[in-house]
Amino acid sequence: MKKLLGAIDLNQTEVVIQQYQCWSHPGSGMNLEKEANIAAKSNPDIVIAKSIGTRVLLRAYMSYLISANKFVLIGIPIRSYSRSEISELNKLCALKSTLIIQQSDDPVGSYSTLISTIPDTSCKMVEIQGSDHRYSDIEDLKLIIEPWYRGIDH
Repeated sequence: MKKLLGAIDLNQTEVVIQQYQCWSHPGSGMNLEKEANIAAKSNPDIVIAKSIGTRVLLRAYMSYLISANKFVLIGIPIRSYSRSEISELNKLCALKSTLIIQQSDDPVGSYSTLISTIPDTSCKMVEIQGSDHRYSDIEDLKLIIEPWYRGIDH
């Protein structure tokens, strides 16, 4: 995520990367509620989240009304989403400018699985080739995110 945020130009003056507690304390497990509380304290224009971060983002947005107007969700682990999280994801797509980038064969949720889960595609959904859930091609991600953010994507 650091490489991606360093590469894209969204005219931002500040970039905040949330370091989840479970990353620095192995074995502690992800506390979505605690991480959502931390995320909700920031005042971003745009939120870019990947994998488990998409779950934190949804919890923060729907429970605490994080104030961003644009959201980028990369590698949504849709197979681990609860019914309520899927419902919240659909609400987010309907209410806010949202870009979803998903690998065609992502092991935690393929693009086709995601498309069938979000029937109202009011968000922009982009399929990229891949099956490793890494999303490491920074240049490809940049070419998707920057035009979308500026409102010039097709």
